[in-house]
Amino acid sequence: MQSRRKRPHAAFVNVYDRVTLTEDVPEHRLKRGQVGTVVEILSSDLFEVAFEAPEQSTVCKVHASKLELLDDPRARRIVH
Repeated sequence: MQSRRKRPHAAFVNVYDRVTLTEDVPEHRLKRGQVGTVVEILSSDLFEVAFEAPEQSTVCKVHASKLELLDDPRARRIVH
């Protein structure tokens, strides 16, 4: 069974979680499918995300509607 990715919401997202864009963000020259890391939770549906590509690094605010959560918060485990 294939797991479904979830739209981010602050209740399920932590700083350093990985997300991917579901649509282009042309004002920051970001393309759908780019992977980023949450660096700050601004509200329940707004995140500051760091994206890195070979030719650019971008940190910008992204609405949850444009993101999918790659890390499954239900699968978190404490590593000793």
